[in-house]
Amino acid sequence: MSVQNHIIHSRGGKLCGDTTPGDVARIISKAMAHTDAGGIVLHFHGGLVNKDSGTEIAGRLSESYEQQAGAYPIFTVWEAGLFETLRNNLKEIAHEHLFRLIRERLIKIVKRKLLQNAGQRSGQQLPTVDIDKEMAALAEAATDPTLLVRTAPEIPDELSELTAFEQLQLSEELLHDYDLVTEIEKVSNGLLSPDNIQTQKTSRSGTVRSSTASLMDPDAIDQYIEKPDPKTRGFISTAKFVAAVVKIAGVVIKRMITDRDHGFHATIVEEILRALYIANAGQIVWSTMKKDTFDHFGPDANLYAGTAVLHELAEQLKTRDTPPKITLIGHSTGAVFISAFLEAADASLPPDVLFDVIYLAPAATMELTAKTLANQGHRIRNFRMFAMTDENEKADVLVDQVKFFYPHSLLYFVSGVVEDETDMPLTGMQRFYRPDDFPDTKFPDITPVRGFIQGDRVIWSVDDRGPGKKSSAVDHGEFDNNSDTIASICHILKNGY
Repeated sequence: MSVQNHIIHSRGGKLCGDTTPGDVARIISKAMAHTDAGGIVLHFHGGLVNKDSGTEIAGRLSESYEQQAGAYPIFTVWEAGLFETLRNNLKEIAHEHLFRLIRERLIKIVKRKLLQNAGQRSGQQLPTVDIDKEMAALAEAATDPTLLVRTAPEIPDELSELTAFEQLQLSEELLHDYDLVTEIEKVSNGLLSPDNIQTQKTSRSGTVRSSTASLMDPDAIDQYIEKPDPKTRGFISTAKFVAAVVKIAGVVIKRMITDRDHGFHATIVEEILRALYIANAGQIVWSTMKKDTFDHFGPDANLYAGTAVLHELAEQLKTRDTPPKITLIGHSTGAVFISAFLEAADASLPPDVLFDVIYLAPAATMELTAKTLANQGHRIRNFRMFAMTDENEKADVLVDQVKFFYPHSLLYFVSGVVEDETDMPLTGMQRFYRPDDFPDTKFPDITPVRGFIQGDRVIWSVDDRGPGKKSSAVDHGEFDNNSDTIASICHILKNGY
């Protein structure tokens, strides 16, 4: 078996040189001639994958899909390959001295509010606290990241937001914090020129730094920079910057009050990244990946990979009385790809062409999934989703090399950091399927998704409800390599839902 007979290779939505329109026609023709019960599988891997990894995934899964399920698999290897950039950026941020100082100061500020008693709240006084336990947990989390969850202070029911007076008090304290002020000055002294920053932004590298001493986002940090001469790099205003740190603390506390937090340590890290490091913490990577999925369906079938596939399907369907069985499988950002595919397919294929859909730990927002169900739901014949329970989602560490940095999974990180809003509801996260915590009146995008993805349509791993309904994946990246999940997918392909 040659895996090249099953791969459509793309970059930035366009066909790569090793996949011509003729290759696409040949692959689709072979798939359409396939008559076994498994039908045709279009598999979309996650976005944090390079060509070699995508090809390895295709080679490994081709054997399972063909031999176990009798299916003809086609893999869109869309060359994102940005995980290395994201992982390296997060490792650098995690070890950056300014980030560590800010995190430590925020741990102390937030804990002071958590331990504030009624009398202190009425008098707008913040108690003195030590954070030895929290800092010890950070130090030991390199070997046991669960410490970040187990040692976190409890959130009291009477927690209140930071008052204006408390914010002024905290800003004054930070202005006299020698270590913090000194580090801010170091970053300020290393500020890069506007031309240098613009060059970085146009490079599509996934990294853009504002200073030689920091990975802070230039656009985020720009609001704290004083520029007597607009053409110069300027300098960071210490007063503005420490006020921003206090503001971050206020956002963390508000999330805790409204039950939109992701835990003590995770929420603090998320809000630091959102406020100061957002581009290098994944926003560039994530927005690029999502854009790439929809870019596959440009107007020219000789240029755009997704359009090429749909064009060939449409042409070859003209010679058939009935359409074949086609299953779309999307892992992580691959679910976003499926939404883009269904939108384009609905506009270009005959109305009797329906699809079976399987999501694996989908990173699609509830908003996107709700839109897909509303506009292209009539194209979905059967559906199943495999994802982790919330308990396992929280225990899945994002970057293994810096376990002390962030204690939860990629989906928690996406929800908390790189999407447009904080605690963005994602289709693959169990926490958002709880109506008591996320009621229909406040979260209308969740309502249709929760109504559709229920019962046997969802398997929260680890679970075993029989053939086709079993998964033991406890790692976000494991779903396309977990034997139980793959066996379930193959059962579905061969025997149905």
